[in-house]
Amino acid sequence: MKETKKWNWTGSAVILMLLVFILAARCFFSFCQTDESFYAALIHRFWTGDRMITDEWNTTQFYVPLLLPFYSIFMAIRKTTEGALLFLRLLYLLFSALTAFKLFRLIWKETEDGFCALVPAAVILLFCRANIYGVSYYNLCMLCCVSGFCSAADALGNYGKKQTIQLLWAGILFACAVLCDPFFAPFLILLLIIAFFGTGKKRETALATAGIAGMAVLYCAFLFSGNSLGEILDGIKYVLDDPESSSVWDNLISAVRQMASLSKFVAIPAAGMTVIALRDKHRGKASQLWVPYMLIQAALLTCTAVRTITNLCDAIVMPMTVVAFPFLFAFRDRQTRLTTGLYLIGLLNAAAYVMASNTGVDAGAV
Repeated sequence: MKETKKWNWTGSAVILMLLVFILAARCFFSFCQTDESFYAALIHRFWTGDRMITDEWNTTQFYVPLLLPFYSIFMAIRKTTEGALLFLRLLYLLFSALTAFKLFRLIWKETEDGFCALVPAAVILLFCRANIYGVSYYNLCMLCCVSGFCSAADALGNYGKKQTIQLLWAGILFACAVLCDPFFAPFLILLLIIAFFGTGKKRETALATAGIAGMAVLYCAFLFSGNSLGEILDGIKYVLDDPESSSVWDNLISAVRQMASLSKFVAIPAAGMTVIALRDKHRGKASQLWVPYMLIQAALLTCTAVRTITNLCDAIVMPMTVVAFPFLFAFRDRQTRLTTGLYLIGLLNAAAYVMASNTGVDAGAV
């Protein structure tokens, strides 16, 4: 039995590592004609001395300071921007691989099932918003959210100094997620309030909050190192008036309209899944019904969504998300709580994406 578990873990880890090598090779051959060069140009501008908010008014600028230390090392070694895009791709791959293996380790500890640990970790590696495999604020926000969740979840099973460090690190990662997408901030505040008052984990929540506060202090120190308060207040008006960015309400309305077009196709399958989930909860164990039912409904919803949503990725991801939802609340053991927490973090991340983007529900494919 011990040998079986060993090979189960080893085989899954080898497959995950193989994916990393394939993606590394892909970085040398692919070409992006959309926003990849824009994100790299922002980093380079701040490295050359341009100031946040004062010299740059684009709303996507707030995460760039997180990458400046890495870019500074690259420029110190290379002395030229040649190879900068490749470096940033490989840097993102490193972040993605670390997050994937962190998630793999967490799920393996709870399930000791290599396949269960491999699939979500592989999704982290393979998914990138708009197929931009680089340091976009979308991609980094997702990685920070998942990595922060893994640190927090793992910390709850530890004690003493190790738990303290993990919770502080989780707070830092969640703070980085907010810097990548500021619209994640209200959801993070809500999660902290629920954790503090609703779960009884007051010490743990306070440690995570301390990590967030520490990151905020460092960020403000960087921001004010090159700007006065008056300059920041003058510049922020132009950031908020960015003509390339639509309002939050316009983004939400666009997403709701697109989702409403699918509602009639979602309601019946979701109701059926709920019935099966409640039946399983009453029996105290999972039945075999939900596997074929979920696959059939996901296939039907995908066919419908492909005709309704212009973005193919959303048409595949959204139906799978909907049909899986009822099962997260059928059981309340630690494994299910872990899955539910990861699922909800993903939903909140997707909602923040939709609020930040003018592409409608397309942004919520995460």
